[in-house]
Amino acid sequence: MNVRDQRREDSRQAVLVAAADLFSKNGYNGVALDDIAAASGVRKNNLIYHFTSKKQLWKETVDWIFARTDAYFSEARSEPTADPWEGFEDYARSYFEVCRRFPPYMLIPL
Repeated sequence: MNVRDQRREDSRQAVLVAAADLFSKNGYNGVALDDIAAASGVRKNNLIYHFTSKKQLWKETVDWIFARTDAYFSEARSEPTADPWEGFEDYARSYFEVCRRFPPYMLIPL
């Protein structure tokens, strides 16, 4: 990846992080693109370059959050066991850890 592509990806990630935080705290209707641009440190015209509308940004933010948490679940869970209770405990522990590490995972659906 060249420097320009890396800057684009860094900007996109900064927007997603800010959007996840703001959407999870204020809901979809409580956030404007200007808010996300300010929180991410990315100019609004650059934000619109990556996400053509607030609706698209919302969808991609939710997808991004769930992709991150799915990756965490995949890494954090141990090998399946024959004992269903141990499997449940493992899943519950992973779920609460995801909620702790990625608060938007829990807050955005609310």
